[in-house]
Amino acid sequence: MVLIALCFGLRISEILGLRWTDFDFKRSIVLIQRSAVGKRLNRLKTEYSQDEVPLEKSLIVVLKKWQELCAKTEQQWVFPSPATGRPYHADSIRADYLVPVGVKLGRYWYIQEGETPILKEGRRRPSVIFPPRDQKEPWKTDEKLLKPSTEYPSGYELALVNLIRERLVAWQGQGYPGVTRTTLKLIEWWMRDGREKRLFFAQLESALAIIFLTEARPDFLQGISIPRDEPSDDRKADGYAGFQRYACKMATGSGKTTVMGMLSAWSILNKVNNRGDGRFSDVALVVCPNVTIRQRLAELNPENGEASIYRTRDLVPAHLMPLLTQGRVLVTNWHVFEPQSMQAGGVGGKVIKAAAYYIDKHHAVHSFVKNAGLGFAIPYLHNGQMHDYMPDFIVQLKSDSPRYVIVETKGYDPLEDVKRGAAERWVSAVNAEGSYGRWAYRIAKEDHGCKWYHHRCSS
Repeated sequence: MVLIALCFGLRISEILGLRWTDFDFKRSIVLIQRSAVGKRLNRLKTEYSQDEVPLEKSLIVVLKKWQELCAKTEQQWVFPSPATGRPYHADSIRADYLVPVGVKLGRYWYIQEGETPILKEGRRRPSVIFPPRDQKEPWKTDEKLLKPSTEYPSGYELALVNLIRERLVAWQGQGYPGVTRTTLKLIEWWMRDGREKRLFFAQLESALAIIFLTEARPDFLQGISIPRDEPSDDRKADGYAGFQRYACKMATGSGKTTVMGMLSAWSILNKVNNRGDGRFSDVALVVCPNVTIRQRLAELNPENGEASIYRTRDLVPAHLMPLLTQGRVLVTNWHVFEPQSMQAGGVGGKVIKAAAYYIDKHHAVHSFVKNAGLGFAIPYLHNGQMHDYMPDFIVQLKSDSPRYVIVETKGYDPLEDVKRGAAERWVSAVNAEGSYGRWAYRIAKEDHGCKWYHHRCSS
């Protein structure tokens, strides 16, 4: 398992989801196509995560030896538990194997680029970050937020983060002074002995850090000042205020969705139990990078009951679920907050209305729908990151065989060419596949563009 993690860089859930049928030793490849989290098997988060990975010959030798030694299961799991015949639970691996070994050794690896790793006694130094390689100006430092590392010459210690972690441990040791009864019951539920679905240390630390900063007794928070994300002076003059933002930076595969569920439940249940407490809200907003993630995060909706993450991950006792459903968790894409471009005189809004008018009146149109909340998105790559492009309309034409047109209405858009290219590739691929009818893509920028579409549509 460790070798696979080192060689492939997979999430622990993806390693646990491997089956022997995923391996092709003759071709020296393995297909990564699922993840295993507890008793659930999931598709990978994005289609780009699913891929064939080459295998080194030396690793194949090790894998074949493990195939002979590991427990044999009907579904051919690579890492099955002998007790259940299913993949190990990641929490069990951490708690039963990794943590005891680390505690017993009492040492850590000190690693610097270009040097031989050194095994040192004690615990790793506090949180350290390194500037990007192309960073030209040195970072500004102080003793409160960021200061030069004493162990890594080019690194910086996160002074505020380390202080919060230190106070958090002391606060936990004294029984969470300052929290509400609702919060204390939730923490006890999460931390109780005998949990079948144990939470990761990173999940508990992240959720408890937010709770600590919100509810801890004032003496624990003395000297802790979180900078606000303030707007410019001009924006302040217009009445805008800054955000108080807390960030939990978690590694890939460490269970960020679970932390979202923990914090949503904490806020909603506290607000429902005390409507006058302004520290809490009964509405949580989750902003996603794309449609695929938004669909996966549907489990954060309390209305899903036993299928929600609050029950599947045992975050909320069953008797508190009716209270939790009095709140709302809104899951949406970041695109809804993107500034809407408008040309002079409000041309962008006029084009959308004109497009709807001409589409509705066109004799060749069978039906049409505005692509708002449908989840229809076309992926595209920009600056090395995947994004979702959501066109404005989907039109079905009157025809003996299924024919559709994707219609985009545009004001100024600096990424127009990128999005058009992605849409045209999508259309070509769907048409080549053949089973979804015939598709086309059209852009209308002005009123006359809609009229052009009106005449071109049925051709």
